Amino acid sequence: SSGINAEYGQTIGYFFGYLGFLALDSPMFCNLFRGEQLETGCVTMQGFLKFWGVIFITTTSLVALFVREKETTEEEEDEGFVQTYLNMIKIVKLRNVLVYMGCICIVKACFSPVDSLTGLKLLEAGLSRDMLVTLSAFLIPLQIVLPLVITKYTNSQFPLNTYTSAVYLRTLGVALITILV
Repeated sequence: SSGINAEYGQTIGYFFGYLGFLALDSPMFCNLFRGEQLETGCVTMQGFLKFWGVIFITTTSLVALFVREKETTEEEEDEGFVQTYLNMIKIVKLRNVLVYMGCICIVKACFSPVDSLTGLKLLEAGLSRDMLVTLSAFLIPLQIVLPLVITKYTNSQFPLNTYTSAVYLRTLGVALITILV
């Protein structure tokens, strides 16, 4: 459940909440898809927030009304708040988990400056904000489909081999972006 949220839910939420609004607010992007050239975007911030507010309240109400939790048996009973966190601490102290967390932190620390600054450098080089949003919008489907494609490789005996291979490729990409931008 949490993996699904991280891979798909947050990506789709980012798309609609940030890129979706920027694209629909942009006259250049909207003029690509409508027949006439206007000076305004398709939506305003007020209309966008009102629309998603109604969707949120409606969806939450429907879930509250129609979705029921299944009854738990004695063997499925929760351990309690304290015991859950004690179990989590035991898991985090495992050597393999510590090594994995260290690798993830190192990778994120190495790639985050390039991820953050690439867009700014492109804007500085003359790329319009509208075009940057348009380019970003086309990458979102790739971020949604890619985990589905690589799942068969990560469900093996050595799932981190796929990750480390991707890190090597991303390192090459970051080096290329650094040279180009």
